[in-house]
Amino acid sequence: MHLDELRLRDLLEGLRGGGTLTFAGQRTLLLDATALGLLRAQLIELLGGTAARGILTRFGYAHGWRTAEAMRDALPWDDMREWRRAGGVLHRLQGLVDYRPTKKTDARNKAEARWYRSYEAQQHKLHIGPSEEAVCWTLTGFASGYMSFAFDDDIFCIETRCEGKSDPFCHMIGRRRQDWGTQIEEIERWYDKDSLDNALGVLGERLLAEERRWVARRRDQDVMVDGVGHEVIAQSASMQKAVDLALRIALVDTHAVVTGEPGTGKSCLARMIHEHSARANRPCLIVHGASLPEQMIQTELFGHARGAYDLALRDQGGVFEAAEGGTIVLTEIEGLSLETQALLARTLRESAVRRMGESKQRSFDARVIATMAHDPEEWIREGHLLRELYDVLRGVEIPVAPLRERQDDILPLARLHLARYRTEFELDGPDRIDRRAQRILTNYAWPGNVRELENTIKRAVLLAEGEQIGVVDLNEDLVEHAVGVRKPTGDASDRPIQPLEEVEREHILHVLEAVEGNRSEAARRLEIAPATLYRKLKKYGA
Repeated sequence: MHLDELRLRDLLEGLRGGGTLTFAGQRTLLLDATALGLLRAQLIELLGGTAARGILTRFGYAHGWRTAEAMRDALPWDDMREWRRAGGVLHRLQGLVDYRPTKKTDARNKAEARWYRSYEAQQHKLHIGPSEEAVCWTLTGFASGYMSFAFDDDIFCIETRCEGKSDPFCHMIGRRRQDWGTQIEEIERWYDKDSLDNALGVLGERLLAEERRWVARRRDQDVMVDGVGHEVIAQSASMQKAVDLALRIALVDTHAVVTGEPGTGKSCLARMIHEHSARANRPCLIVHGASLPEQMIQTELFGHARGAYDLALRDQGGVFEAAEGGTIVLTEIEGLSLETQALLARTLRESAVRRMGESKQRSFDARVIATMAHDPEEWIREGHLLRELYDVLRGVEIPVAPLRERQDDILPLARLHLARYRTEFELDGPDRIDRRAQRILTNYAWPGNVRELENTIKRAVLLAEGEQIGVVDLNEDLVEHAVGVRKPTGDASDRPIQPLEEVEREHILHVLEAVEGNRSEAARRLEIAPATLYRKLKKYGA
């Protein structure tokens, strides 16, 4: 076979019925270019440009090497020189780039080509922006790997021009190692495993430390922060007042305290303050100190010097250093030991942190928003909370009402969690809550607040067999303790006496629900005129 006769159909095959694709006899995958662009952006953000380039270059090299190996025996080549030159054509057939070989401008060049419409340059510009350096790292890696295998020699390719730098095209040249002269040291480092390992080793230590912080912070997180973004439902007057105060505080760079019963969404409100502040583009770190041992929380907050305690094998900064320029949310601060509270008060007062085991002070710039589940003044009187800490934190205090006092928020929150868990569990239903279940939810006292409501909806989503959550899908204890709701029982003596108008309303809405909202059919079954039904529904606000 001649190279100019090569077509995609000669290489790409799929099993009947789908499931597996092969390219040159090797299993292959179809990947979306945008997804690869997002992966590139994440690698650069998490690991830095140097490590990301090394990973993608080595990935391209391995891909090119394997492709050359597979192509050698996949087709009946008339001349093996055709196989050796096939790498660029494969780039074009795979949709990676429009490859156009050019005349060699230097006798040392083993290969030379122009690339147009490089997917890699396009994605880099889309997700990261124009670059000052060439960015087709996997493509040059592929070319290097393919030719190195095909010519049984170390061949390295680079770009002298790149669309990622806003050049009109990419210009690629490939040379043997010995022909690169002094440039080889810079080029080869992107293929050098030891160099890449060193870069990743440093980054790995940073990521490991961050992972430990995340594990600690995510324990017992407030429900509205955990997994639902930072949704704030504020239909009730009291929550609207809290949100309004939070938004005003966001504009003033001062510490704050958010108070309220456990599970009311205090951390969520704290995150909202951060996201509407001038610090929004800096870290927002949540620390659940009351759930950690004292030594661990002090290390978490302040960091430690090497040898500060038995397992302190190296110096490590704490949250105050990690959150530089951002916000620290300290939850349930009244649960911290008095010793930790005193250290925290000193740190905030001095705007400087001392790592455990050393005397050196490090200044920091971070706002602290603390949450409390108990009455601050009461806990100060009882000796559980230091007045000094409370005073330095209390730039502004935001009270969050319990859910039982925010009845207008209950159903919007329930629908929010219903949508969340349908997506998380990849379920087709249920997609709504029937009216009797809604009445029970709004008439229950919710001692566990938003967290209890979330768990209730999560359980109902998993148990419900129909298209909507009904009373049978709710916890029996919850149904039993809902105030003023007629229980599903056959014993009429157990039912509360209701006004006739309320009974009529319930019956009409029940019939309307049974006919899936068809008002004409509902009027027919109720044996009333459609206009009468319309007036009643308008009165009910349905």
